[in-house]
Amino acid sequence: MSHPPGKPPIAPDGRSRLIGPPVYRPAVAQPKAPAGPPVYRPAVAQPKAPAGPPVYRPVVVQPKAPAGPPVYRPAVVQRKAPVGPPVYRPAVVQPKTPAPAVAAAARVPAVRAATVPARPAPVQRYTTYWAIRNWGGLGRAMRVSDDGKMAVPDSAIFQGTKILYATEDVIDAANQRLQVTGSPYRLDQLNETIQGRRPWTLRSYQTLYRVSPRDTRNAVGGVGVKGGSGDNLRTLENCSAHGLDSMGIGIDGPSQALSTRDFRIDVGNGQTVRNSGSSAHEFDSDLVAKRRIMEFIHRDKHGLGADVPVDLETVRDTYAGLTRAERLQYALQLGMNEYAMPQVGEGIEALRAFGNFAGFPMHFAAVVARSGNDYVTLENWAKTGEQRAPGDTVHASGAWYFRMYGVIKTGYFWDDDQSYSGEHAAEGSIADREHMMGLVNQNRPKA
Repeated sequence: MSHPPGKPPIAPDGRSRLIGPPVYRPAVAQPKAPAGPPVYRPAVAQPKAPAGPPVYRPVVVQPKAPAGPPVYRPAVVQRKAPVGPPVYRPAVVQPKTPAPAVAAAARVPAVRAATVPARPAPVQRYTTYWAIRNWGGLGRAMRVSDDGKMAVPDSAIFQGTKILYATEDVIDAANQRLQVTGSPYRLDQLNETIQGRRPWTLRSYQTLYRVSPRDTRNAVGGVGVKGGSGDNLRTLENCSAHGLDSMGIGIDGPSQALSTRDFRIDVGNGQTVRNSGSSAHEFDSDLVAKRRIMEFIHRDKHGLGADVPVDLETVRDTYAGLTRAERLQYALQLGMNEYAMPQVGEGIEALRAFGNFAGFPMHFAAVVARSGNDYVTLENWAKTGEQRAPGDTVHASGAWYFRMYGVIKTGYFWDDDQSYSGEHAAEGSIADREHMMGLVNQNRPKA
């Protein structure tokens, strides 16, 4: 739609469409009623209902059914299988199933069979103190039993000492046992004393007395005369002769026929070999004993019956080829080697099972004192004319000595074998461990 020039446009409603400039209109503020002063209005507390007096509500105890009279129920003790001494298990040895002809006692169980006489658990063993420790104020290296009741100076094989200290109760127990077993030797308690501390403790001091050996058959002794006591004591020189004599048998002792004692070599599993009772025949007894042991081990390892013949060379090879774990396992079961634990009045020997080695084929000693599983021997050994002291003879030697032994002590990093056979093996005086045995010689009443 057009419109005439010069004329303002007209809207359909007849009003002009011309728009003027924007007009500024300020906002008009509405007047407010004047405010009065602030009014304080305190909070109005709601009224509470008046509380009544406290109400006591006793605890309601539920009634119980009437109980009958008390019933005694003794504790039930589960029956356990008889357990022998602790078993050393350095490695797992797979058990073998023996042939039906092999008796149950011929197996190698984890613990000693119930039919085998139990032995004292190998708990105690001696402790060696260096000279710098000055145990007992003696200023020398000492071997001390674990309970601190026995002590001897430390020494090498065949180089013992004539010094022994023990508590009064150990001395009394030793003399009682020596008398019962028929030994001619006694331990005299001297006035000299020391104060010794029990190993691995700080305060447990005990009084130990100096001990002197005495031959009850002859109190004089001296150079060239068998018998005597202390420094004048003279014994048989040969180890076997002296050991058997100390047990009440041998050259100067009663014969087996007249003796009331029974002397046997322990071969384990409740079996023994009769000791011939004479130093001239001890090798016969030893040969039988060690062959009996090697045959048992061979049959057990190969599951053979007792009636199966085996030759000597074969059983020797089996014994020499035992692993360390097997050797310890059999030693524990048979009560030999590291676990040979003789009593006072009994003998202990280390002998060569077989093989060619320098030194003695065996060494024998009698036990004269014991505390726990630590024991002291009274020893001597055969010498040549050059080795023998002036005035000494084969039949009257002043070269006797004391020595202390124990059982094997196992640790995490090493083993300390303090047994009789173990120390001889360590010093190579007879043979190495694979070719040697340590056996107990029993001294018991005749049946």
